[in-house]
Amino acid sequence: MVSDNSEGNLRVYECGPRGVITWNENQQKFTPTEFLWGLYCPTPYFVNTAYQEAGSVDEKGVIQDPRYKLSVICEGDSVPYYYSNDSVRTAFPDSVLFAAWYNWPCTGYSMWKYFPDPIFRQQATYIGDYEQDIHCLRYAEVLLIAAEAGLHTGNTGKSLEYVNQVRKRARNSGNTGYPKDLSNITLDKVYAERRVELAFEGHAFFDLVRTRRLESELENATNNYGIVYNPETDQSASTQFAENFTPGKNEILPIPESEIELSQGNLAQNPGY
Repeated sequence: MVSDNSEGNLRVYECGPRGVITWNENQQKFTPTEFLWGLYCPTPYFVNTAYQEAGSVDEKGVIQDPRYKLSVICEGDSVPYYYSNDSVRTAFPDSVLFAAWYNWPCTGYSMWKYFPDPIFRQQATYIGDYEQDIHCLRYAEVLLIAAEAGLHTGNTGKSLEYVNQVRKRARNSGNTGYPKDLSNITLDKVYAERRVELAFEGHAFFDLVRTRRLESELENATNNYGIVYNPETDQSASTQFAENFTPGKNEILPIPESEIELSQGNLAQNPGY
């Protein structure tokens, strides 16, 4: 993720909010301001289904899982911001509203998990100078791998224990009482827990491929959440789920032709390529 002479990670720029509402000294009012790139935005499909499947929505339909606000930035949320002008920084708070519909088309959401330190942002020379640890394997994922394996080998008691360890840690990071411990465990519940716990960490696509749920998941997303609506401009746009996805082909990558040649005929190209 390092580019040019950068000494850090570009992901925070790619994933951070496209716009925020800041004090405009020239116009003497708050205006939408360009911030980061917002290339990878949480979708309404994720927000409206992931926490529901994980049992983290209360009877009023409100998401109570603390991992939600630690993963997703929503309309009405504030984010840390550092004004470079001393007088403006003194006069206004160090947090600003997220401009959910800035630079349309967008989804109305952004990510918390890769949010940059606002003071370090002022010190960065290049856009890839941001500190951001990328976790190759978290303990929570180890527990969820073990839970899934337990269900495949008949050890449901351990599977339930491991998933509830993950949920307890998440519950203790907030004060809502969610997510509650599960009383029984299934593969679908493990998959739902992975989706919430490991959100935006690069696992979802591969989880869906290896469990052979990708095609049905994309079909559901397209049919029910294929259009996003902008309440500020009364516009709508496609969220482009699976627009270029071909079942039976795009679950895997092509084998480089050079490798096929080196194998002297022992390797055959993957289907569709």
